[in-house]
Amino acid sequence: SNGEAALPEADSDAQIGAGAQLLPTDSPDDAPTSQMLAPGRKSTTAATPPATLVKLTRLLTTLDELHAETWREGPHTILERYLELTGTVLDLIATGTADAHRQTANIGSFLRFAADWQKAHPKGSLGEFVNYLDAYQEAGGELQTSVELSEDVQGVRLMTLYQAKGLEYPHVFIPQLLQDEWPTKEGWSGFFPPELLRENIEGEDLHAEEERRLLYVAMTRAQETLMLTTHGGPMAEKPASQFVNEILDGALGEVELIDRANQWTPVPEAATTETDAALALARRVMPLPTKRERRLELRLRAAELVGMIESTDGADPEDAAARAVFAQELAEVGERAAMGADASRAAGLDPITFREIAGDSGTGTNLLEIVPLPSHFSYSSYSTYEACPMRYAFAYVYKIPEPSRPVGALTFGSTAHDAFEAFTKDRRERLARGEEPPTRDDLERLFRERWVPTGFGDRATEETYQRRVTTLLDNFWDGEVATLGEAIEEERQFELVIEDPSGAPPVVVTGSIDRIDRLPSGGVEVIDYKTGKVSSQKGVDESLQLSIYALACRDALGLGTPERVTLYFTESATRLSTTRTDDQLDAARADILARTARIRGGDFAATPSADACRWCNYARLCPSRM
Repeated sequence: SNGEAALPEADSDAQIGAGAQLLPTDSPDDAPTSQMLAPGRKSTTAATPPATLVKLTRLLTTLDELHAETWREGPHTILERYLELTGTVLDLIATGTADAHRQTANIGSFLRFAADWQKAHPKGSLGEFVNYLDAYQEAGGELQTSVELSEDVQGVRLMTLYQAKGLEYPHVFIPQLLQDEWPTKEGWSGFFPPELLRENIEGEDLHAEEERRLLYVAMTRAQETLMLTTHGGPMAEKPASQFVNEILDGALGEVELIDRANQWTPVPEAATTETDAALALARRVMPLPTKRERRLELRLRAAELVGMIESTDGADPEDAAARAVFAQELAEVGERAAMGADASRAAGLDPITFREIAGDSGTGTNLLEIVPLPSHFSYSSYSTYEACPMRYAFAYVYKIPEPSRPVGALTFGSTAHDAFEAFTKDRRERLARGEEPPTRDDLERLFRERWVPTGFGDRATEETYQRRVTTLLDNFWDGEVATLGEAIEEERQFELVIEDPSGAPPVVVTGSIDRIDRLPSGGVEVIDYKTGKVSSQKGVDESLQLSIYALACRDALGLGTPERVTLYFTESATRLSTTRTDDQLDAARADILARTARIRGGDFAATPSADACRWCNYARLCPSRM
């Protein structure tokens, strides 16, 4: 019911990804999976179903491939590769259910955590990251990996203890108060110095005290009722947790002990058949899924089976047998969907079809019902949405960090941009102090200090860009430094607020202008530095980025409408300038409002094309990629 929460101590189920989950198998002599599925060969054991064998082989192959990379790659890179190889995000996006959106956003949150750690520890290993993660949580750190349900959702919220801190619910369930689970068997790792903990705990009971504190946090989330579950008696595999007796010893009449093993509630008299009796008993334990939930489950299962069929090799006899099993299961999913078509229509739902499954027709839940948009927009976000709305969703809604693969052009451009910014700032500050301005050697020093060899991927690519450095710096020194005395702003941050006449919330656009110069006429010129290929004059005349910068100067910074807006291409020392009239800026405001309305409308359908997918960093995670 609404307002209930179930709090497991930790996430116990590790999602392997659609099509790669482990299924129970009967193997002779209990042979370990690693022996049954040694790399390069498959077991021919008749007791192992072909479909299970394919799934296990796929998982083992994935782990073997990733294991070979752990010595040189960080956790973010390893996680990215895992998601690509298993197709986890791809299948979730294709499914389009509320839970799929939520899981994808949670994956994005954890990827950002891993990416931040990898950036701070460029030589750190996966094992070091795991140790850090354990220490972080033991010290009370909270991972922002849970996208909460909205308040009006009718359902049970599942969360870890760390996610439950600070929240309260009318009804709370805490399962599995068992020995070796509360407290956990691992005990205190000693990795995090005890003296840095918020509370001073002495002796060997440090771990138990921390677990007792966590259980207290969980129990105090309940506002009306609290349900704790455990096992007991001679048939239990594990005895009850030591905390159970502590709770009972200190309890008064407010605690009711219910022995479900010896308690039986008669089935209602209305149950006239065995099926009715079973359903009545099931409803006492948990609510049955709704028609919508069953329909979405079919959609997820179908996407998973299609992925498994695509991953098999028709020429391999064992794979062919597995493919036949998957195809049969897919046919059964289709039959169940067809049988439920009338019920779907009665519930106001479009019947699920394989065309919807394959084409991702958007019949799933609106993403913005689950994950909110960012509070502000930027030229970069508008440009990304224009290129592909699905790419925008990956970057700005799910907030999945872009793959950490080195891209020479981006690294070179970023290095130049940072060096030029540092140089102009240093020059302005020296002149303000009455000192000599920095020299050409200072410019090169600042550039070299920001050079990151690993950003180019390999030595040959790095050397190619190294040969372009001298020309880049000479052109900047000869073409731009001579005019820097006119600069009144560098790297000027802005926040442009545009009111929406339709009554929608205001649109907030943020950004940073590379440079603003004061012209002899008294007006201002906006300059944006670019590396790489020179664009056309038409491109500059129509540039939304320059329009946003001009709007910021007029409406946010109080500098008036710029007299000139310019793109300066650093490598070729080429300036392309244009103008923006007030009428053009008003038209740009309307354009920004229209773009924002499309984004706020939740239309994130992919627009794949050869060029767009070729340069998209999320292509391997996208079900619509070309």
